[in-house]
Amino acid sequence: MPVSDPRGDAGRWANVSYRVRQPSAPEPAPRRKKYWFHKFCRCCAGHRDDTDWTPAPGEVPGARRTDPVIREGMLVIQKIDLMSGRTGSNRRAHHTDEYEYDNLIIRRGQPFEMKLHFQQPYDSEDHRVCLEFLVGSSPQASKGTHILVPVGGSLPSPAWSAEMISSDDNTMSIRVCPSPRAVIGKYQFSVKTRSKAGEYAAPFDPKNEVYILFNPWCPEIRTSPTLMAFRKAVKTLLFLQA
Repeated sequence: MPVSDPRGDAGRWANVSYRVRQPSAPEPAPRRKKYWFHKFCRCCAGHRDDTDWTPAPGEVPGARRTDPVIREGMLVIQKIDLMSGRTGSNRRAHHTDEYEYDNLIIRRGQPFEMKLHFQQPYDSEDHRVCLEFLVGSSPQASKGTHILVPVGGSLPSPAWSAEMISSDDNTMSIRVCPSPRAVIGKYQFSVKTRSKAGEYAAPFDPKNEVYILFNPWCPEIRTSPTLMAFRKAVKTLLFLQA
């Protein structure tokens, strides 16, 4: 039986089905390429643990709003007591009680005490506390001018340290020891806390500025190679002049 020629039908390709072309769907956004070091660097992987207090990407140390965001359940700092009175134990122990300043004046390499007052009781299981010190116009952790000291955390020696002495209801007593090699100058001071509700950062208050001085009584300084070499050079110079 002869097959009919489709070219004789109405239209050139009448036997061919016509399909309406649907508009193409938008292409999905390209996924961020992950490198091998993302497995080891928690910052690059996009999440941090409770021991990592480094500033978030884009955060400028010291640039902090005076009215921090507060959510229910946050461990909010109600008051910071640096115990900076001239007749107090800190100033007398650091031989700075004769300086006519109301701010805390201490010497590096020697511990001092402070108290933190919270708006709710402190829970060691759910709450974390970190002390923050900044010195200079552009503080950087790599230069030792932006110091983050977790309370009860371990840092390489010689470094800053902070340990909780006691905790009573909403008050925490802390003993802090600056590094013997801490930069001498005026420090801004603040406190950060973490809980399940998020991180709270207390504003920087000029009343909480801390002055750190040289410490001639510090054993680490008295036996440092630099100071020993300086003393030897002085003795040699005096011997030659005699």
